[in-house]
Amino acid sequence: MSNFVKEAFGGKSIQATPFSLSHLYEAETTSSDPILFIISPGSDPSSELQEYADKIVGRAAFHEIAMGGGQNEIAIETMK
Repeated sequence: MSNFVKEAFGGKSIQATPFSLSHLYEAETTSSDPILFIISPGSDPSSELQEYADKIVGRAAFHEIAMGGGQNEIAIETMK
């Protein structure tokens, strides 16, 4: 299967690129684009996100809300 995919994509690697929060923010979004993280068990980008937000915008301008369990109203008010 791997050889088939490589051939179909012209011999390019099919390895996933490592996630880079700075690349996502700087190259793939604008300052007005919300970024939604959908995580799976064992995956939690919270600490990396908090550190990056502290560096870029400061802790006061960064708001993190875990969705679910009635958090939708809080999220809407925070976005306003």
